[in-house]
Amino acid sequence: MTLIQSSIFDVSSIGNVSTANGYVISNGANSVDITAVEDFADENVQFTQSKGGGFTEGSALKIGGITVSAGGTFSFDFDFLTEEFVGQINDSFLLYVKGEDGTSEIITVVSILQNAADFELVNVEYGGPASLTDTFSYTFDTAGTYEVTLAVLDSENTVFDSAVSVKNFQVDGGGISPDESSPIGIIEDDTSPDESSPIGIVKDVILLEEPSPIGIGDASFQGEFDGINPTEGDSQYLITTGLISVSAAEIVTFAPGIDITPLENAGEFIEGSAVPLEPIVAEANQQLTFDYNFLTNEYPNSFYNDSFLLHVASADGTVSETVTLASIVQNEEDLVERAGDFNFHTGYQQGSYTFSTAGTYDITFAVVDAGDNWVDSAALVDNFQLI
Repeated sequence: MTLIQSSIFDVSSIGNVSTANGYVISNGANSVDITAVEDFADENVQFTQSKGGGFTEGSALKIGGITVSAGGTFSFDFDFLTEEFVGQINDSFLLYVKGEDGTSEIITVVSILQNAADFELVNVEYGGPASLTDTFSYTFDTAGTYEVTLAVLDSENTVFDSAVSVKNFQVDGGGISPDESSPIGIIEDDTSPDESSPIGIVKDVILLEEPSPIGIGDASFQGEFDGINPTEGDSQYLITTGLISVSAAEIVTFAPGIDITPLENAGEFIEGSAVPLEPIVAEANQQLTFDYNFLTNEYPNSFYNDSFLLHVASADGTVSETVTLASIVQNEEDLVERAGDFNFHTGYQQGSYTFSTAGTYDITFAVVDAGDNWVDSAALVDNFQLI
């Protein structure tokens, strides 16, 4: 099976598409209006649904340049997650296929109403959040070159989010024949290619190379996010307690020694996401400085103490320290109401950590959800300097 760089295909996106866990497409913060998603897929397409209200917003990933023979397939594994009440609001995951001859087709891969019986409920009493994991395959009836658009769309409201994590993209029956100047194929057996076939036989099964995650859970690089620009350069870390977060136990495994003991009467930490930096070699009394903005949809006086943490661990094991940079309780007076998908934030401010002794250190930033997994918090982090 040949692993081919994504540059072989034309990969583009609109809205909230990240590489936190495979390709993650979300109708949450940074989504765009439904008309923008439709125009991105094809200026002539309109996404409608037979059940539920109209689509309001969403995000999409497009993969072009897929050349197949008749009967070829395009498949992927996916995990669809939603905060909506299952059986009520019809957020959907759609696949739009367009051929170079102008033919097109819209397929509903998952919708909350269509697949209500298939979801696994996280909270059975309230009907959500919920997830559905499966494999999808599309068969091309005729040979040709196609582009496919995967879209996650919000139905009726923009309050509760849905997202899909997509992995293991595979084209079977691709029939790609690179020219002699681009020897991307490999020999299918042990036979040496003859002079008339200098690049050998190209296998029919092709994988789209997937990006490596930068952390664990819902963590990604962003440019502008929810109206907030990076403080340095053109990208910033985004760490959230959103739909593809992982359990608190997984964060502890990912960053051994991190202290996620909750404050008394402030809710147990149940899930979150984390990002490590490259190991830092520091001299005694050097400082790591950085900019951060803590965002949340929890109310500042909430019982649920969502928190933004910094964990520092030395390679020799003598230092293991967790610092709460921001939290609902700690920053109650600092959280300012704002317009956007996150209702409150601290605004960008500078954080720092002083290394008391020389050595090599592992640095991890984490955002953890306390008490519930309905209302999200996040942190933007940027402009790291060792001074």
